[in-house]
Amino acid sequence: MLKNYIKIAFRNVKKNPGYSAINIFGLAVGIAVCVLIFRYISFELSYDRYHDDADRLYRITVKMESGDAIALTPSIVSPLFQQSISEVEAATRIYDYSSFRSVVLGYEDRVFEENSFAFADSSVFSIFDFELLQGDPATALVRPYTVVLSKSTAAKYFGTENPVGKTITLDNARDLEVTGVMKDIPQNSHFRFDVFTSLESRRNWGELSDTQLRGAQFYTYVKLHQDANLQVVQSKVAEILEQYASGSFVAELGLQPVTDIHLYSQVEHEIQPQGDIRYVMAAGFTALLILLIACINYMNLSTARSAQRSREVGIRKVMGSDRRAIMKQFYGEAAFLSLAALILAMFLAELSLPWFSSLIKRPLEAGISGGSLFMILLGIGVLVALFAGSYPALVLSSFNPARVLSGGKQKAGSAAFRKVLVVFQFSVSVFLIVGSLIVHSQIQFIQQKELGFNKDRILSLTSYNDVENRFELLETEMNRIPGIEGLTMGSHSPVEIGSGYSLMVEGLELDPNFGIRGLKAMPGYPELFDMKIAAGRTLTENDFQSTNRNENPEYSFIMNETAVARIGLTPEEAIGRRLTVNGRIGPVIGIVEDFHFNSMSTEIEPLLIFPQDGFNRLFISLSTSDIAGTLQEIGETWTELFPQIPFEYQFVDQQFDRLYRSEMQIGTLFTAFSILAIVIACLGLFGLASFMVEQRSREVGIRKVLGASITGILTLFSYDFLKLVGLGFLIGVPVAWYVMNNWLQNFAYRTEIGAGILMLAGCTILLIALISVGYQAVKAALLNPVDTMRSE
Repeated sequence: MLKNYIKIAFRNVKKNPGYSAINIFGLAVGIAVCVLIFRYISFELSYDRYHDDADRLYRITVKMESGDAIALTPSIVSPLFQQSISEVEAATRIYDYSSFRSVVLGYEDRVFEENSFAFADSSVFSIFDFELLQGDPATALVRPYTVVLSKSTAAKYFGTENPVGKTITLDNARDLEVTGVMKDIPQNSHFRFDVFTSLESRRNWGELSDTQLRGAQFYTYVKLHQDANLQVVQSKVAEILEQYASGSFVAELGLQPVTDIHLYSQVEHEIQPQGDIRYVMAAGFTALLILLIACINYMNLSTARSAQRSREVGIRKVMGSDRRAIMKQFYGEAAFLSLAALILAMFLAELSLPWFSSLIKRPLEAGISGGSLFMILLGIGVLVALFAGSYPALVLSSFNPARVLSGGKQKAGSAAFRKVLVVFQFSVSVFLIVGSLIVHSQIQFIQQKELGFNKDRILSLTSYNDVENRFELLETEMNRIPGIEGLTMGSHSPVEIGSGYSLMVEGLELDPNFGIRGLKAMPGYPELFDMKIAAGRTLTENDFQSTNRNENPEYSFIMNETAVARIGLTPEEAIGRRLTVNGRIGPVIGIVEDFHFNSMSTEIEPLLIFPQDGFNRLFISLSTSDIAGTLQEIGETWTELFPQIPFEYQFVDQQFDRLYRSEMQIGTLFTAFSILAIVIACLGLFGLASFMVEQRSREVGIRKVLGASITGILTLFSYDFLKLVGLGFLIGVPVAWYVMNNWLQNFAYRTEIGAGILMLAGCTILLIALISVGYQAVKAALLNPVDTMRSE
């Protein structure tokens, strides 16, 4: 019986190659999307789960008195947990040095700038399963001035040589002994470093203290014992706070599962940009909708062919087949097409995987890895066969054989239900179109919004002591290049300000834990970035000299408008007020207009700018359209002055764009899904149009005999379908508006959902529907009415 079902299914495919191709292709695209999204979701959910004891690993977070939560902790937290909490098996600290500045490492004549450099306790290898290919993980970072390199980094400096025991130079000033080589940290990790240096080095430099619950600069991780009770641990953490937190900014210490960091973290100062579970769920939901659209296509196209197969059903029933056997036949055909679509889907998924992987910036692997994907594919195939074959099987198997064989017309099920399916398809398509337009509108709003500073054509380079000490010479040489407008230095670019300070204001009673962002800047920094001074004055060379060249430095501060408002003063009242900022004392000399130095998902925060040396970045403003030529001249000058420092740069606008990488990826995904959904929905509309033409072929013939034009017939068919598309628009738009309006609430500064976006989505979907229906309507109008009437 099964063999017979397959044989008949194959014959029907050969008999109707066009319909079969549309069915198989539509299903294949829907399944391929599911395969790709499954790989994406699987990768996102796999973050940090490669550690053997992943379920026992926690990161310590800090909730401040202000209510904000951060991922950084004071240095003392790690030793306190080890000493006071018996359930803690191991603890470690990581100091992300590359978040402040890049470093230069050198070995012989090989010198590179490293952007993934961290200091860490030796216990980092007992917490995390970072396999050491060379060296002993227990002792590799015990001694100061020791370093462990990733495999790719070691190859960059040493090639095929054994690096263990050799010495590399840090910033052309300090020697580090290579004591180990580890496998590159997997990309599904919430942090990835290429270089770990012993944290004891910083203690030797006088930059590590474990005495106070202050100065949050460390990422602290703990591994709990196998039988540890988390509630007991949390109660002991509360006891530690009671003992040590007096006068501290710390209100609460939390334990965050490491496996939750990538998708569920809601804290500031993440070690690197993380994902969002909401985007993962949205991708999965969208893939499911596209698969449903593909299944609906199958039902519509199968129904459209029902008139051709009604006699087949009638003869089968007369010959003794019961309804169950006929239903099996149609389910078998659905399974056959589903299998063919599954095979094609795997081919399409593998073909598009490199593009998709590049799009979402994830290293998705090709092929079916493990049994999970295979089982899911099998499950998708079965569900598609059941769902896609259910309506044709139920409808066609119910035909009355007497009426069919006597030549009577048998209605292929409920026309209303078929129309509901089309409305659903286009509601989903409208939802995706509106969603992608709003995402792109928000991104465009961010990129075009007045930021309060200029970010265009400004180079950002890592600064080192040599650069800062020889800045005057560098400035002289650079100003000889025609394409350079100016240069300055600062601790951060305007889109990367992360350092926090405590603030006290003369004559005001502020919260002791009042926090404020800080930017160290050289005179000329506000001018180079075209920042506007609202009151007072900007920084001068005298301010810089007074701060950095005196035994008793007198600081000069510029506050932003938000900081002035938060402390309850007007700009005029703030000028001259003396501030105390982490031991720095001096007057407010100016007020700068607010500018966006963080993502627009957050409101502008209080900010201070002051001229203290120790800059991390050098900025060069370009005034020419010949960017490539100017960069070449800058590189040559840089190499002459600093041959030991590689010329590596990025543009500030590139740093700005990275703030919205996730949103840009979601926008691109929405667009790609919208196109796929429209293509598949148009196949469904094509199927329904084919059905309508088949059902009304005699009517078309009569109309043509009575003088109807092609335009009239086209209008007749188009009107019916445009009503369905219009209804889909009316349903999809409110849903899209509600969902996307909630998404926009994640941004403190956001675009408005205007009527233009909705009109554009409506016109797009109507135009595509007209093209899809028009083909079938014109085809019907061109038929010879004599042939049509004869067939009837």
